[in-house]
Amino acid sequence: MRVGIFDLECTSLEAVGPGMLLCCVVKELDGETRILRYDDAHCKIGHERDLVRAVNNELKKYDMLVGFNHESFDLRWLLSRSLALDLDFDLSPFSYDLYRASNRLGFRTALNYKGHPKHSLAFVIDYFAIPQEKGSVYPRSWWNAVWLTGEKRKDALDAIVLHCVADVNLTEKLYKRILPLDKRATIRRWSV
Repeated sequence: MRVGIFDLECTSLEAVGPGMLLCCVVKELDGETRILRYDDAHCKIGHERDLVRAVNNELKKYDMLVGFNHESFDLRWLLSRSLALDLDFDLSPFSYDLYRASNRLGFRTALNYKGHPKHSLAFVIDYFAIPQEKGSVYPRSWWNAVWLTGEKRKDALDAIVLHCVADVNLTEKLYKRILPLDKRATIRRWSV
């Protein structure tokens, strides 16, 4: 079974309006990493149709996709954006979502303001004492990646891509730690 760990970075949580795909990083389990970014696809701002198509085609290569909250966000965002761009969307891979797994396993991470454990990737990684590999990307970088030109735009997007690569690398490490613990693992086919 070919397993792909992936993450998307977008300008907004909405897949329409301000939402635009900036990059996707896909790593085969214990294998190579593929980076798809809008400037490499020669996309104009707001017209990332070729990039979305390329991401869909890349993800189809895997029998199972692993991510952190990818079932609720990444795949649904990609579905919505594909439909908004009038593209076919026929992904239905097997899926293992580490966000759901960490909730199911009930890890007692740092508590949020309501007294509940925080289940973001950073806090679950910290729980397992896996060294952090990523830094924060601040709002200005997101907008610089969209609105600036030339080297300044490229530099901003490079920072976002590095953040996404780190997320995927950390997700792979977390997958290797959580799956053996998850006796009620829900590896299922994802579909619309």
